[in-house]
Amino acid sequence: MRLHALALGLLLFAVPALAGPTGETIPGENSTVTLLEVAPVASAVPKLSIDGTNDGVQLVFLVVSKPGEKQKLQLGELRDVQIAGNSYAETTKQKLGKEFEPKTKLFDVQKFAETRPDLAKPLNAVPANAKGVVIVTAIGGAPLPTKGAGSASLEVGWGKDTETFKFVFDLKQVLAAAKLST
Repeated sequence: MRLHALALGLLLFAVPALAGPTGETIPGENSTVTLLEVAPVASAVPKLSIDGTNDGVQLVFLVVSKPGEKQKLQLGELRDVQIAGNSYAETTKQKLGKEFEPKTKLFDVQKFAETRPDLAKPLNAVPANAKGVVIVTAIGGAPLPTKGAGSASLEVGWGKDTETFKFVFDLKQVLAAAKLST
């Protein structure tokens, strides 16, 4: 029985967190990352417009350093997501014959909480002795499917060391939440 419980525990740590419109928190060695929201680009707030399309996905992450961190934030650019196991950028190129440049914007945690009071609870929980930043990335492309899983991997760190945080989200939940908010 112990071996089965240990194996199950290891399996749970190996599976990425499943996120809906608001997501899970994944602790890392130097950072903790929360996927606060996944939304269609057309209904996202704040909306990072993608030239040439209103379709796509926008992700909102909260990144918090370990307490006492002195190094600067390092960020690997998030340029693509997986939709139904396939590259969204490649699917878009095949369907539309176009490529869209993703946009990423960094926000001060407190200022973002003022503009998005619905997300204030996790934003206000950032410890005073830690660094925090909100990262919003919009990836434009072909119309999103109405169901299936999507995933995004965010690479962040402090100083030279970065870690990759992988989140999985349900497109049906994302689209349903967008309809409720409009």
